[in-house]
Amino acid sequence: MVHTFKWTSDRGHDEAESLVTVELIPAGAGTEVVITHVQLPPDKVRETDEGWKDCLEQVERAVTAP
Repeated sequence: MVHTFKWTSDRGHDEAESLVTVELIPAGAGTEVVITHVQLPPDKVRETDEGWKDCLEQVERAVTAP
């Protein structure tokens, strides 16, 4: 899946558009998720990377909960 990402701040500051690619790859009994987020301003790369990691950790907890 590929989509355009546009962040609108609640403080009225809009970020530039960027591009997100999500790949779902069969991996044994599970699925590997690969997210590639490009066209980010250099000062947003680390923050965005941490945000995606947090999102994926939440998904993992949700699907592995008893």
